[in-house]
Amino acid sequence: MSSTRKDRFLPDGQTLSCDVLVVGGGPAAAWAALSAAGDGATVILADKGYLGTSGATAPSNTGTWCVPPGEGRASAVEARWKRTAGLADKPWMLRCVD
Repeated sequence: MSSTRKDRFLPDGQTLSCDVLVVGGGPAAAWAALSAAGDGATVILADKGYLGTSGATAPSNTGTWCVPPGEGRASAVEARWKRTAGLADKPWMLRCVD
């Protein structure tokens, strides 16, 4: 991780600072931002749409999904896991919806 911080200037003159700037909101960008934040970096994610719905996901429906917090997560993962013919990793799927 670089020790050089990047400053970004907004049209109104306001300045934002971060360690990592992620441009794009598809699945890869989401994981990059989460990984950097998990390593202690301050992160700004900029996208034209909603996080997790841009990039390759928008035209091709690559399988990202949003499950509200609560007890329904385990059943949502179970239902989607059945559609994978047992090839998916349930713990990883639960991590994704978290």
